[in-house]
Amino acid sequence: IYNNGGDGVLLYGNNTTVENNIIYANGYNDVIFANDYTNIMGVSGIHLVAGIAGVDTSNNNIIRYNKIYNQQGIDSDGHGIIIDHYSDYNKIYGNVVYHNYGSCIMNFKASYTKIYNNSCYDNVLNPNLWILTEIALWDDLEINGERTTDVEVKNNVAYARNNNATAVQIGPELTNNTNITISNNLWQSNSSLARVDYVNKTLAEWNNYSMVDTDFRNDPLFTSLTNLVPLQNSPLDGMAVDLGVEYNQILLNNSIWTNNILLGTQDNVEGWDIGAYLIE
Repeated sequence: IYNNGGDGVLLYGNNTTVENNIIYANGYNDVIFANDYTNIMGVSGIHLVAGIAGVDTSNNNIIRYNKIYNQQGIDSDGHGIIIDHYSDYNKIYGNVVYHNYGSCIMNFKASYTKIYNNSCYDNVLNPNLWILTEIALWDDLEINGERTTDVEVKNNVAYARNNNATAVQIGPELTNNTNITISNNLWQSNSSLARVDYVNKTLAEWNNYSMVDTDFRNDPLFTSLTNLVPLQNSPLDGMAVDLGVEYNQILLNNSIWTNNILLGTQDNVEGWDIGAYLIE
């Protein structure tokens, strides 16, 4: 899915699975999506949006095993994946996301999202965006109050190479939210690791934050700038939390999009791996 002026995939529906796609080079016209239900500016690789409160759509979807890169978005967004206004109960796992203008994954005014075992590298290429981070949890209290709640962020790896970017950020409206769970992620950056509100945090400060259990900081040792398969001695090996049988299928290193996606099973004895790939 490529060379669209707007989003690569714009999902405005329920109970849909988006899987095994290559999504790249979209958003070069920064097209505005507008209809009777919503008016959303900005474009991304995969965009889930309901638009207005009370509309029962963009819920209970699965976004998995996609390779997403080089989304632009001239003036806004350009994310790999965005779970946008009033999209609830969505599952985002096993995706490989790199070299996008915006964040790897943005959760904005969306609740009950599960963000598991994704691999993010060198996104946030546009230094003019207002949120400069690989994985972002955000809200806007001026629009119908708090909506980003009951979100889980586990077993992800994100490496922010942009000197202005962090690996993870929690927006100012969420600093007292006790219903967000973050654990067993590996973060790396070329500058500050994390932000709470707009305040930079070290790993120790981040792990001391109420919604964070235990995260890690290290070089994930990806194979190359565009190949996010980890090397055998990667610190991602065995450091993830067991999420149960629904999420134990993980990409094998020799997967080829889109005609030969190969899945293995996480190791319940030696421990689950962080990120989208099984370390073999």
